[in-house]
Amino acid sequence: MKLEEILERIPPRWQGQFVEFVQSGEASDEFLAFLDSSREGQAAVEQAFTAQASTLESFAKKLQQLEPMQVGTVAAAEYASGQLVRSVRQAAELPREKRELVTAQAADTLRRVIPADRHSSAAAMVSELGRALGE
Repeated sequence: MKLEEILERIPPRWQGQFVEFVQSGEASDEFLAFLDSSREGQAAVEQAFTAQASTLESFAKKLQQLEPMQVGTVAAAEYASGQLVRSVRQAAELPREKRELVTAQAADTLRRVIPADRHSSAAAMVSELGRALGE
C-alpha cells in the first residue's frame, strides 16, 4: 500500500503526529486517545508498520543479490547507483510531509543495517549527493 493511501485514513489534524508516531513510536496523550477511538487510525498504524517491515524485507533481499558481486566492482557500483536513483526520484515526487516520513524511515533502516563504524561514511555520502544536486 502506498504512503498516500495510508495517510488518507488519518484526518489532516493528526497526520503530523501520525508520522512522528510511526517514525519514533512516541505520541502525545491526545493522539493516543485518538488512536484508541479510531479503527481507521489503528488500521493505518498497522499498515504503516507492515509497509516498513515489507520495505526492510525487500531491502534485505536486494542486499543478498549484491553478495555475489564483490564490493567495489563496477557492477556493484552501477547496481547501487541505480537503486539509489530510483528511490530518490520516487521520494522527490512526494509532498514535503510525506518525503520527510520516507526520509526518516530510510534513516532508521540505514542505522539498523549499516554497521555503526560506517554511519559517518554513509552520512558523508548523502551530504555529497546533496552538494552535487545543489550545483
